[in-house]
Amino acid sequence: MSGRWIEGPGEAVVPTPFLTATDTRVGDTVTLNDHGTAVTVRIVGEVLDTHNQGMEVFTDRLNAVLRPLGVTAENGRVGNHSGTVAVLNSLTAVLTLMLVAVAGLGVLNGVVLDTRERVRDLGIHKPSE
Repeated sequence: MSGRWIEGPGEAVVPTPFLTATDTRVGDTVTLNDHGTAVTVRIVGEVLDTHNQGMEVFTDRLNAVLRPLGVTAENGRVGNHSGTVAVLNSLTAVLTLMLVAVAGLGVLNGVVLDTRERVRDLGIHKPSE
């Protein structure tokens, strides 16, 4: 949305909610803390992202900066799906099942109606022994 993408170590791109919550803007520096180890990064860009309520910090080379300190950065999310994706997948599954059920009932209705119309024909043309 503004600024630029990451080009080197110590740079970060953050979503708008992060900027609002930390009262920072593009060009400011923030200190990230990982188990007591602080690393300062400069915010070089702003992006539109809603994962984790817009509180993710994007850094290509954060691990390169942290490695000499003996720590690594990892994604804080458990799993790889957001709540919105789970809801959309569930809704899609329910709608698909409903569509299959309605289609099945339509076929069954056609078979029943055709059979009821042909009951007399089937009785008349039945071969006798």
